[in-house]
Amino acid sequence: EWIYVPLILIGVFTGLFSMVRFILAAMKSLERIEAQKRKKKKTEENNNLICLLRDSKNNYWLGGINGLGKYNDESKSSIWYRAGNYRHILSRNKTRDVYEDRDGILWICTDGSICHFDKQKNIFVQHLIEDSTHTRNANWAYRILEDLNGNLWISSYANGIFVANKQKLLQSDSSDIYLAEKHYELLGAKTLAMDKNGNIWTVLPLENIWITRVLSNGRKPASIFCKF
Repeated sequence: EWIYVPLILIGVFTGLFSMVRFILAAMKSLERIEAQKRKKKKTEENNNLICLLRDSKNNYWLGGINGLGKYNDESKSSIWYRAGNYRHILSRNKTRDVYEDRDGILWICTDGSICHFDKQKNIFVQHLIEDSTHTRNANWAYRILEDLNGNLWISSYANGIFVANKQKLLQSDSSDIYLAEKHYELLGAKTLAMDKNGNIWTVLPLENIWITRVLSNGRKPASIFCKF
């Protein structure tokens, strides 16, 4: 991982994020929170970043190994969501992905499955997802995105890819396990991307070969082999 100033190119697992002064301001604001906590607890805390997002409300979300930071440049306010922080709690600290869907709902991927942000209650709601056989779950979530049909695709590195209807998931009881509408046993899948035709792509590692699969609506996944 690396940072280049003044443009600030931030290298992460999935590529580069190009941000401007807002990230510096956000980090300074989060550092102030850390400094205040160190004075009280005399312990050192940090948050190595994994993912970044600027949402439609101009909030900056910074996910890392020690929770999720929210920063607003207009109000200069910051919130640090973490496990054990009962005012701003997360189910798990490690946040691998932050995503805003077409309805403006914020989703995150953690080691404790996925969560959506309830704006009215100002909390993250956890959703536990399994396949129909109850043998695979999305707990170790890496990426999430919404397709053109309103389905959420969740890649879980150890357990493949899960597809859940977004509206049904939001209306379900979050204390219950949600059974995914589809499950692709593509073990090792981390990344997800959608092309202009609505096809979902992922990449799978297999020794020195990366298998790229396109997952289309209702069709069997096709493979493209790329040897490096």
